[in-house]
Amino acid sequence: MRLLLAALLFAAQAGATEVAIDQKKMKFQPDKVAIHPGDTLVFQNSDPVNHNIQVVSDDDTIDVGLQHPGQTVKQSFAKAGSFEVRCTVHPEMLLSVTVKP
Repeated sequence: MRLLLAALLFAAQAGATEVAIDQKKMKFQPDKVAIHPGDTLVFQNSDPVNHNIQVVSDDDTIDVGLQHPGQTVKQSFAKAGSFEVRCTVHPEMLLSVTVKP
């Protein structure tokens, strides 16, 4: 939770950008992105089933929670590093996120 609050504060201060990620045909599209600290990924569930976004790094794991069909959720990234985003409902769904300094 602290990481999310810090990310939101940083994003507001830095004029961060939003990057769209579609969840379609049981895949993240695109499946790799490179962003900067403070940027936000906007996940759109275009599938007819629920998904659950989880962000994993060496330091932390963030579970965004259940995402229903048609729902959009946002996740900001406060610091540089490599992150794996996965759907806990569908383990084959993976997204590689690189946050560049």
